[in-house]
Amino acid sequence: MNWDKLIASGDHSSRVTGRQRICRGLSILFACGALLTAGCGILGGYGLTGPGFAGVSLLICAALATLSLISLVWVLVRRSYRCIWRATTLAVLTSWGSVFVAVYLIFWLPHQTLRDEAFLESATPAEIRSLCHRSLILNPDPHDTFIHLISYGDESSIPYITWALRYEPPGNGPCTCTWSHGHEALSTIRNRSQAQASE
Repeated sequence: MNWDKLIASGDHSSRVTGRQRICRGLSILFACGALLTAGCGILGGYGLTGPGFAGVSLLICAALATLSLISLVWVLVRRSYRCIWRATTLAVLTSWGSVFVAVYLIFWLPHQTLRDEAFLESATPAEIRSLCHRSLILNPDPHDTFIHLISYGDESSIPYITWALRYEPPGNGPCTCTWSHGHEALSTIRNRSQAQASE
């Protein structure tokens, strides 16, 4: 076999080592896992799974994407052949792409939309409530979201509010206001549900 022609053509598959194949397989496995967990997180944002399951899924998605990136670094450091690092690079792009799509749909888009006064004036309560649910999965400051749910929340909002309140302990300081709004939203929704049930 003419190895000079083989190397020039970029086809090194016959000289790929077992470790390189394992690394490529792991990176593809991590990418598939990132896609799956990102999908679970997005489904949770739309109410098809619980908020806790969605939040944990997104964290696992980010961890798997990081592992796929580590695989790519190992491949590049080991100067693996083109057929290896191309597949690994594609896996990394796929896994991190799924992370960015999930963060966009669950974090960035709901936050930006809820700040749009024109949208809030024209949107239905169900649309505002759906955005609030999505934003509470990955929300470092749910203050305004809790306020929206005081007016627009229903029984489906309770798991999302409870999930977000886990990171807002009561006490003195700036968290007190957010915590009180969260519990006000819970009590308002429960009282409203009881009133509707008694009618």
